[in-house]
Amino acid sequence: MKHINTARKYFSPSVSKIGTGASLALVSAASFAQDAGADYTSITASVDWSQVTVGVLAVGAALAGVLVAKRGARVLLGMIGR
Repeated sequence: MKHINTARKYFSPSVSKIGTGASLALVSAASFAQDAGADYTSITASVDWSQVTVGVLAVGAALAGVLVAKRGARVLLGMIGR
């Protein structure tokens, strides 16, 4: 239903639910029928993905640490009555 409402926003209000649903189905089917696309292996082959993975995990760990500290402070303040 969400997609139908989104489609109605961009099309005329006289479009029926069936017409909108059918057009969305045809558009999504056409998008899967495309060719394989461009080959990016020459660009991505030179990237060291292990460094990228370590960086992403480090950022995630830093965010988790901040959230744990914030939660701990909230629990501690709750125990002493704020």
